[in-house]
Amino acid sequence: MDEKQYRTLVVAMHFKIDENKMMVINPEPYTWTIGKKALKPGEVVEKGDIVFAKVKHRNNKITCKPVLVINVTQELITEESKKHRDITRLIEKGNKKK
Repeated sequence: MDEKQYRTLVVAMHFKIDENKMMVINPEPYTWTIGKKALKPGEVVEKGDIVFAKVKHRNNKITCKPVLVINVTQELITEESKKHRDITRLIEKGNKKK
């Protein structure tokens, strides 16, 4: 997944407070962290923060990609993030059957 998709997901999981701050609504299905600190619902991220997206795969491998929060938008769910979530959900369903 490229950085743009990660950034879109970051945006999709947050609620805008002002031009520079976002409040975390729901950090699932990824664990969003700032540095090594996991974000909880209600915490605030600011423009310029480095946010890490941690994804645990079915083979227990965890991949982590840093994303710079560059834009704070009001959009909660974008088409791109919705599409990605649906794909993730399908993959998860497929993995449970095995």
